[in-house]
Amino acid sequence: MDETQYYADAPPTTVALAIKPHFEALTDQQKLYAHHISRIILRQVSPESEGIYDFIIALYQAHNGDWKQLQAETKVSDQTLQHFLQYAAQFLGNAGNYKGFGDSKFIPRLSLDDFVDLASASARAQQILETTSIKTAIFADQKKPALMHLGFPNLGHLSAYYPESPDISQEEIEAVGGFLAEKGLLPENTRLRKTSEGDYELLIASALQHPPSSDAGKDNEWPLGGNLQDKRLKLVYGDHIEELAKIALHIKQAGLHSANETQKMMMDEYAKSFGTGSLKAFKESQKLWVKDIGPTVESNIGFVESYRDPAGVRSEWEGMVAMVNQERTRAFSGIPAGINIPNYDDVRQEVGFKNVSLGNVLGAKAPNEPIPFIRDEDLVLYQTNRDDAFEVQVGIHELLGHGTGKLLQETAPGQYNFDVKNPPTDPVSGRPSQTFYKPGQTWNSVFGQIASSYEECRAECVAMALSCDFDILEIFKFGNGTVDIENKAGDVLYASYLSMARAGVVALEFWDPKSRKWGQAHMQARFSILKTFLGAGDSFTTLDYTKENLSDLNIKVDKHKILSHGRPAVEKYLQKLHIYKSTANYIEGKRLYDEMTNVDDFWGQKVRNEVLRRKTPRKVFVQANTIENDGKVTLKEYAPTMEGMIQSFAERGV
Repeated sequence: MDETQYYADAPPTTVALAIKPHFEALTDQQKLYAHHISRIILRQVSPESEGIYDFIIALYQAHNGDWKQLQAETKVSDQTLQHFLQYAAQFLGNAGNYKGFGDSKFIPRLSLDDFVDLASASARAQQILETTSIKTAIFADQKKPALMHLGFPNLGHLSAYYPESPDISQEEIEAVGGFLAEKGLLPENTRLRKTSEGDYELLIASALQHPPSSDAGKDNEWPLGGNLQDKRLKLVYGDHIEELAKIALHIKQAGLHSANETQKMMMDEYAKSFGTGSLKAFKESQKLWVKDIGPTVESNIGFVESYRDPAGVRSEWEGMVAMVNQERTRAFSGIPAGINIPNYDDVRQEVGFKNVSLGNVLGAKAPNEPIPFIRDEDLVLYQTNRDDAFEVQVGIHELLGHGTGKLLQETAPGQYNFDVKNPPTDPVSGRPSQTFYKPGQTWNSVFGQIASSYEECRAECVAMALSCDFDILEIFKFGNGTVDIENKAGDVLYASYLSMARAGVVALEFWDPKSRKWGQAHMQARFSILKTFLGAGDSFTTLDYTKENLSDLNIKVDKHKILSHGRPAVEKYLQKLHIYKSTANYIEGKRLYDEMTNVDDFWGQKVRNEVLRRKTPRKVFVQANTIENDGKVTLKEYAPTMEGMIQSFAERGV
């Protein structure tokens, strides 16, 4: 194993996540609401991540962030100090020692002796180094290369969702998941542990170890059947107990400053969910969130996205607080473009959903960012229009991509949300639909491991198809609705297709040649869309290079064939993705997606090697803190530097 490919970026690209003008525009009550919501952090990436975090903070506190003073005391070299700061900033930016985008481990450009020298400035750091696993886990294990990637434990990978269970298999995880579905229990806020006796414990995130009520009713232990015959499953409450106790407290305090009764009820349901572990209460909070129309402060918190669980069902904790930009909101018919949640299909179909645009994330840039794989003749147009193209793409992706599509379901035994005697015609096969979701089944449980990436691909295809609609481009104030590939709207459209094609090439960084698996859902999707572009015919999209080693590789898209070739090719692919999802046709859906995301030797060796040669550090965001004093909340921002990143976390006090 070549460890150098896993080294932390030197240096990472640190950018400020600007928020001050929008925060300062809030009322005192709104600031208090935002303050209590944003004090929520939970670490669940790897067993060693918490120790590494504490080690970084201990070194900061040793000299109150004066790194030169720490260097003088420890006598480490300039290079050693810089390598530590680089690793620390990337660690904090990813909230763990595995990349938040790609799920591969990154390791410091330091030795254990360097860490020992640095720790000599702090008794607390020395204690952490001696009493936790970070002395070994922070580095690469040459005997266990699979640990460099998140994945199923029995295949040698790491997953914090299956603690102390090195031999638990995908088949066991899916069997337990099927049992939970039969019981009507949702998995998002759980982890699964296999005991030494071969039984299973479902660890449920809650602030109470013995909640007064449970989604499971009175029972908390059952015998299993099928492939797990003679095994038992036990519910164990209190996972992440200390963190969730703090979270529930701040949630209740946020409710005291809510702007309306809907927000207050939402906070009550959050508090109930985080206190008792009830995902039924969490679903109620999400219904109320959807009904909280047009708030000045948007927030959504909980176990939301399942990208990092290898089984695709357990979700990572996340919290978002956003100050609404009214001008951008109006650009898309009163609904802000961005993240589209909740992820529960029954809530989306029966109650609705909302988008939230994280505009300061979309607009954050480092100066002089290189843009590999774009031809010189396209570079100025691309740089001028890529932000506009990305805003259009994200808006359509979230609202009309994730936000559309009906699932054919047997909602309860013998009850259907479609005419089961005369089912709709499948436009792909031309025959009546034969498959649908059974009671207790969800999109994630049926499509499992491929669900997240498949759904991102479907939403991206919707964006690529509908961004060709010049009436939609006019909504974003590009053009006048007239089809004209040569005007501003046409340039935005061209930049959008260039961006997607380029992303499909860059995606290969996130494909692992050893396991032959993708490590990032969105990038897997974008690679398949690039293949769709390349297969559109008539040289619509081509790889442009003259050298055998592809060192001059660029993407070439024919701007004048987007409407005639690009859009029809995407729509044909999209129809299959959409219908297979809607009808629970996992067999055909998986066959299609495996084919479209397969990486052959040309892509996996020649193109990927050039992608790695030209790869650029991914941005990490330095975020502000909120500080409450005598009922008033102020905002403190930090320099967009490695030191500023560490200071922001140290002063966050978590």
